[in-house]
Amino acid sequence: MNAEGGNSIPFFKKEGEIGENTLGAVHGKASAMKFPFHPQFQQAQKEVEALLSKDPYMVGDFVDKEEYKKYQKQGIYVFTDPEDKEIVYIGKSISHWRGVGGRARHHERPWRSLQKKLEVDPESFRNYHVRVHEIEDPLIRGTSELYGIAVYVPLGNRIALVTECKPDFDQVDQITAVKGRDRILECWSRKS
Repeated sequence: MNAEGGNSIPFFKKEGEIGENTLGAVHGKASAMKFPFHPQFQQAQKEVEALLSKDPYMVGDFVDKEEYKKYQKQGIYVFTDPEDKEIVYIGKSISHWRGVGGRARHHERPWRSLQKKLEVDPESFRNYHVRVHEIEDPLIRGTSELYGIAVYVPLGNRIALVTECKPDFDQVDQITAVKGRDRILECWSRKS
């Protein structure tokens, strides 16, 4: 539960930390990195905040009750731990034939790579939580996914695994944020 009584993951920001020209609050601490804060980054931030403000589904219920069928459009999704406190994976849909709900559901199948990365068995993974947010625009969808990964450094995403250690602000977060930022800027420069 957040301070307002809703079920949402806090966006780990303090007033003024994420704004016009800083990639801020990672794990509750502000980054000193500066970069051009294009409107696309602001949109990505809004989309990630919208995703994290959604009510969570337990993965088991999401599949068994066929909740995933409600999300036929493209979008982004996030998995959190069984206590719904730590973001463990952020992803995006990759094809139109099953939408973001189907893509998130795909991770629930026994012994998928995400379960292996998190070192959990299929039954335990069903106790994790998932949130889904539809975003039709492919560029905003991709930018939002990268932005969320750069800010939260989820352990299930490859960028965190490359470091071979649990995220630590001084070591991992700044490096990851720079890589994510560079990938986003490269994407936007190709689009211009």
